[in-house]
Amino acid sequence: MAPNHRTTFFYIVVSLLAVTSNAVAADETLNPRWVGTWQTSGEPQTITITPQTLTVGQYKYKWTGNMAGEKKGCYFSYVARSSKADMLKAQDGMRKAAIDPARDKVSRAELSKFVTTTENVLKELSPGNYKLIGTACLPDEGGDGAFCSPTYLLDKDALYESGSCVGDSDSSFYLKRYLKR
Repeated sequence: MAPNHRTTFFYIVVSLLAVTSNAVAADETLNPRWVGTWQTSGEPQTITITPQTLTVGQYKYKWTGNMAGEKKGCYFSYVARSSKADMLKAQDGMRKAAIDPARDKVSRAELSKFVTTTENVLKELSPGNYKLIGTACLPDEGGDGAFCSPTYLLDKDALYESGSCVGDSDSSFYLKRYLKR
């Protein structure tokens, strides 16, 4: 995505999360349904979740029970609740941004791919409400200085990962489906 569109795209993604989010109670324990090793089709990367840690690639996040207060290192916790209806409604804003004539052609094409991918994955989700897990990893603890905010939800037998990254060299939005190994 063109550098001058990173900030706009970031605000769209943050707006998507804000529209779909409702606060969750503080200091909750992790539901055992999350525990296991999850893998997406056709990719070697896995997500491993224990009651105390979530490991993705080089990042190992510590369960904190909540996101309130000052944290150090990499951590994860329940951060919000959302529903499929909320996500589909928020997705409409992404769809409108993808056809905005004020954006350059390449930016619109890239955003359109993200919208299509997200819509296809959202179609797989059951109607209902979801409790979201959020992650954070500070740059001084091994982060690369990019803003990354993976968020996870469970539906039936699948773990879904979504997120956005805004850094010096890349911006992206993604939604992936993982199955338990």
